[in-house]
Amino acid sequence: MRAQNKTDLYPNPNNGIFTVHTSGLEVSHFEIYNVLGEIVFKSEIKNSQTEIDLSFQPKGIYFIRISTETDNNLLTKKLIVR
Repeated sequence: MRAQNKTDLYPNPNNGIFTVHTSGLEVSHFEIYNVLGEIVFKSEIKNSQTEIDLSFQPKGIYFIRISTETDNNLLTKKLIVR
């Protein structure tokens, strides 16, 4: 039986600064898109907890796409910057 994989974004909504916490995943990188589908931020994840600063971006809705290394899956979550 596989361990349960879990990814949390908090706080959400946020002021542009938030944390991505992954548990049970070998995450290789992530990309953040605006509602137009443009990449506004991307980075590798090397720890189970990563703080991200999008405060330089306009307020609105964004999507984070997380790529896992172990099984080549993509996970997408919505985040709101106020």
